[in-house]
Amino acid sequence: YALRLLSQFGNEDDQETVLRLTAYLLSQQMTEQRGFEPSHPAYGGWGFGEKNLPAGSPGHVDLSHTRRVVEALQVVAVDNTVLQAAQAYLRRVQKLDGVTGSPETGYDGGFFASTVVPGVNKGGSEARPDSLGSFYRSYATATSDGILALRAAGVAPTDRRVADALEWLRQHPDLEVPAGVPPESAIRWDHVMFYYHLYSRAEVYSIYGGPDGWNSDILEILASKQRSDNSYSNPAGSPNKEDDPLIASTFVVHALLRTLGS
Repeated sequence: YALRLLSQFGNEDDQETVLRLTAYLLSQQMTEQRGFEPSHPAYGGWGFGEKNLPAGSPGHVDLSHTRRVVEALQVVAVDNTVLQAAQAYLRRVQKLDGVTGSPETGYDGGFFASTVVPGVNKGGSEARPDSLGSFYRSYATATSDGILALRAAGVAPTDRRVADALEWLRQHPDLEVPAGVPPESAIRWDHVMFYYHLYSRAEVYSIYGGPDGWNSDILEILASKQRSDNSYSNPAGSPNKEDDPLIASTFVVHALLRTLGS
C-alpha cells in the first residue's frame, strides 16, 4: 500500500523509497532467488515477509497477499518474468485442471487461498468421488481475489481463467454470505468475512460487470448495517478483525466507491 500511495501521490524525494519498496517486494517472491523451483506449490506467490526463513521454506503464502503485491507492482516497471511467475501460483490456486464446470471432480473455475497453508482455505476440503485424494473447495472471497490478481498480473478479460472465475461468481450470487464457505466450520468464516466479501465482490463487479441490480442490492445491505455513529462493525468478525470499526468501515468505503462508481 505504501508503494502504491507514494507512486501515485509522492514527489521526487520519495523516489528512493519507491525503489527500495519495489526491490523488497521483488525479493520476497517465492522463486529461484529464494530456493523455489517452478514445481514447488508456493512458486510465484508471496507471503507474510518473514525475515528468518531458510531457503526453500515458504512460511505463510496465500492468494490475498499475492494479489496485493502484484497490484502494487502494477504501478512500477517490473520484468515480465515476475508476472509470469505470479500467474504460475494463481494457476495452482484456481480450479482449472480437468473439466471446468464439473463440481463432482472439484474443477469449477473458482479459487481457494493457499497451496501450502491448508488452514487458510475457508471452504475446507472434500474427498474426490474417484478416491484419488481430495480437493480444496472454491469460495467467493478467494475467487474475487483471484480474479483481481489475474487482472493485476496482466491476464486479459477474455482469458479462460478470468471467464471461468467470473462464471463461478455468477453461479454463486449470494451477497449475504461468501458462497462456498461451509456453515458448519469451527470458525464461522461465512459470518466473519461479511464486509470483506462485499468489498471484493463489488470491486470485481465494477470492473467486469455483475448481475442486474447488484449495485442497489449492496447499497441496501450496507444501509441496513450502518451504526448510529455512521461506522460499521461486524460482531462476528473478530478472527478477521472485522469487529474493529476502522477495518470494517474501510471495507465498506471500498465497496461504496466501487458500487457508486459503476
